[in-house]
Amino acid sequence: MKKSLRQKTWDDFSKMRRLEEADWRGNCVCVTCGKQMHHKEAQMGHFVAGRHSSTLFDRRNSHVQCMHCNVFKHGNLIPYYEFMLKTYGQEVIDELKRKNNETYKYKKSELEYMRKTFKAKIKELI
Repeated sequence: MKKSLRQKTWDDFSKMRRLEEADWRGNCVCVTCGKQMHHKEAQMGHFVAGRHSSTLFDRRNSHVQCMHCNVFKHGNLIPYYEFMLKTYGQEVIDELKRKNNETYKYKKSELEYMRKTFKAKIKELI
């Protein structure tokens, strides 16, 4: 199955964000349970879910989570909320929740530009 440009862009964004949150050894920490893992094992969890919203590529909405918290605990939202409140404050939480109701269709040129930017950052971080 051929991946869409949007999915490829998400894959690059996810890799970039995991590398950004990793230490010099490539390890990062789940923001909801504190589990340490290598960035290749980590997932990017969205605080405000929504693959069709304008928050998909918002850095403030995407953070490292372990598979257990992201998948099996559906984001582990109570600790995620506490992390978000401490890190960004209620104003950003409210903004992300508002933006989540906005459907945004990315243009091909936007996705291509984002991919180029994300790939450059990945090279810088590796």
